[in-house]
Amino acid sequence: MEYTKEHIVELRDRWVHPSRYGVKIPEGMTEEKFAEEIRDKIIGIINEIAEIKNWGQEEEKLSEIQEYQKMIDFPFIEEVANSVDLRGIDLSRIEFAKGVYLWRVDLSFSNLNWVKLQNADLFRTNLQKADLQRANLQEADLYGANLQNANLFGANLQEAKLLMAKLQNAALHWANLENSNLSGTNLTNADLGWARFNGATVNSATKFIDPEKGIKKIKAEREANQKDDYTAAYEIYLKLKLLYRANGFYPEADNFLYRELVCRRKAKRQKISVATDWLFDNLFAYALKPLVVLRTAVVGIVAFALAFANCPLLSGHIFFHTGKDIFTLAEIGFLPRLWKSFYFSVVTFSTLGYGDMFPCGWAQFVVILEALFGLIAMGIFVVSLARRMMSA
Repeated sequence: MEYTKEHIVELRDRWVHPSRYGVKIPEGMTEEKFAEEIRDKIIGIINEIAEIKNWGQEEEKLSEIQEYQKMIDFPFIEEVANSVDLRGIDLSRIEFAKGVYLWRVDLSFSNLNWVKLQNADLFRTNLQKADLQRANLQEADLYGANLQNANLFGANLQEAKLLMAKLQNAALHWANLENSNLSGTNLTNADLGWARFNGATVNSATKFIDPEKGIKKIKAEREANQKDDYTAAYEIYLKLKLLYRANGFYPEADNFLYRELVCRRKAKRQKISVATDWLFDNLFAYALKPLVVLRTAVVGIVAFALAFANCPLLSGHIFFHTGKDIFTLAEIGFLPRLWKSFYFSVVTFSTLGYGDMFPCGWAQFVVILEALFGLIAMGIFVVSLARRMMSA
């Protein structure tokens, strides 16, 4: 369901001021004390579940929270009839028993900073927009959990199972994801600054960039405006490259390597180095994309051909023979000249040198440039193609 800002405020406020929403406060008890009792009751039931080993009994115990909420006429619980409604609750700094069971629990918009949930079973738990700063979720099972827009700044997710979890737009700055399982996890647009991924597991379904929506860069790069921002993006791409290489996904690792090199170039201040990198990026994609190299080669061949055909200084100094007579390109019609120029450009680029056409004067210098360009382009194309085939 869609939530307005006002309703989110109400979901949080009901845990502090239940009487505002029709909950009757027992005689002789303050509202503050009663609100604390409600929270303690729920925490007690959750901790009791950790001691139960039978799956059916865990479900029954979790249902006690729903029954208790109905008994006191707790507001808005009908909005999530298929889940235990803990939306907006403040459980900050609570140390739960290891292995607590929180299936079917809706904890969206809740305050869970510094909470301890090691080994917790959070299968498909809704934690959307929850505040999990510095939370300890080590070895927790978060399979299919909804953590979209959640704040996980500095959270400990070591060895956590995040298979198929939704972490779009989540704040994972300084989060520890070492040895976690990120198979099928969606981390599109997440803030990954200084997050640690050593030993994490990914697969082809893991998303840091969403190709379906045309998003080709992580959040840090898209928002970069200064050198420091690009440096942060470069460091994130470096980690992702190493992560995918460690898991054997080399084409994906090369994509992150390309973005890493682009960000490194943008973060530099030396003008000559930046200019060189810019040319190597735009012309040859750092020898990582064969199709880009091929495109550059084709454009170069056509550009030189057009120069040979249309520049009098060149067309008048490129000769060809028909077996009896020798002519310059300038002496023949436009279409034959265009074809001859293209042929000469291909032969020069590939350094074949059949001998039926030859340059003189200024044309020799231009031909040397194209031959050097061809040698470089063909060498880079072979390298990029071999790299792609080996990593496929």
